[in-house]
Amino acid sequence: MPAHSTHDLHFRAFLQRTEGLIDLYLLLLLPPKITARFIQHSLRIEAEALIDLDTGLEKRPDFVVSVELNNATGTHTRIYVLIEHKSQPDNAVGLQIAGYEIRLLEKTRRPVLAALIYTGARDWIMPSCWQSALGAHAEVIPPLYQHRYLTLALKDITDRKLLKHKLGIFLYVTKHIKALHDDAKLITVLKGCHRLLNAGLDVDAVCLIGYAVSVRGNGVTRQRLTELEAQEFSHLPQEERIMQRHVLVTDIAEQKGIEQGIEQGIEQGVERVVIGLLESGEMDDRMICR
Repeated sequence: MPAHSTHDLHFRAFLQRTEGLIDLYLLLLLPPKITARFIQHSLRIEAEALIDLDTGLEKRPDFVVSVELNNATGTHTRIYVLIEHKSQPDNAVGLQIAGYEIRLLEKTRRPVLAALIYTGARDWIMPSCWQSALGAHAEVIPPLYQHRYLTLALKDITDRKLLKHKLGIFLYVTKHIKALHDDAKLITVLKGCHRLLNAGLDVDAVCLIGYAVSVRGNGVTRQRLTELEAQEFSHLPQEERIMQRHVLVTDIAEQKGIEQGIEQGIEQGVERVVIGLLESGEMDDRMICR
């Protein structure tokens, strides 16, 4: 198995388990003329048997989804969207994506769109075509034959736009994960997690808190989150807090950490919850996930 970073693991887990999140990414990734033709409820996350693409576990795309489109003739066409995730610039990504795309075309015989989601803090300045891997030799290839992939860089999307959607808090946390020490950002995260709680997405809120705490060096601690949350929501009547089923997002993380058998500290418990959700398929009646 290839080694994946904490960011890669969380990115994949969020997309797989949070209903509606992949839809939000596709709306940001794809041209409106394509998303306007989506057939409702036709989106599906493809099984690993398709994602493997006969390349083995060392070389596989991060995600493959498919969706049906309305055609001008009144018929439907299922297209595939190949999604690769990067948290830092990568010179070889164009060739990597092109290889995946060709093998997926061979396997499905259906239209394939290739897309990159970049969640790093530095500018993404990599060319969006596989020919860039050829260096100076790419100049002999006419522009007509230069195939490009779609790119979505979260750093280039305003926070206001991200947070318009209730699931936009996932993108916000991913965008700012290494700079969440700022109190204003942490309060935004807590407010977003409370929106998830109110929508019944308890475990999704836990995952976000766990992700924020588990990334070392970003200055986020459970203690600081609890202090800020208590300040921010202290004005709520006790009855309203009870109706929300939980007072603090961080209390949920603590509770679930203990349920996982972790008693060596709250932060370890939170981190273990996230790892456990990634490694197992356990669900309870409050988990709203795919």
